[in-house]
Amino acid sequence: MVDRLSASLDTSIADANKTTVSRALSNLLPIIEVKDNAEVTVAAMKFGLNLFQEDIPKLASGTASDTVFNAYQNNILSYIATDQGVNADELAQISQPLMILLASMKTTRADSMCSTTTLILQLMKLDLL
Repeated sequence: MVDRLSASLDTSIADANKTTVSRALSNLLPIIEVKDNAEVTVAAMKFGLNLFQEDIPKLASGTASDTVFNAYQNNILSYIATDQGVNADELAQISQPLMILLASMKTTRADSMCSTTTLILQLMKLDLL
């Protein structure tokens, strides 16, 4: 995805910075969902639409501070919580509707089962299940 973005912008992003941007996106996207607490949902969305938009060009160009770089790589929940004034633990929680959906999923094709299994394993790895 980062390669396509770089090509579409007719700009060059160093490979190390592409990895940084990819990891930042990978760490942020699972957090942006409808949460049980509306305030936390709004906070995650606002972060994605505001500070993340400011940080991503800096990450892509390699000019982000060490603090910002480390926040996206190692402690994004705390970074979002501090920026938005919410509890980091609530950002990490999976909403009840998603839990119900995951619990009720039935697959009929092997590739769908692999995708579901991969998702569940990733959630377990993050201690979200």
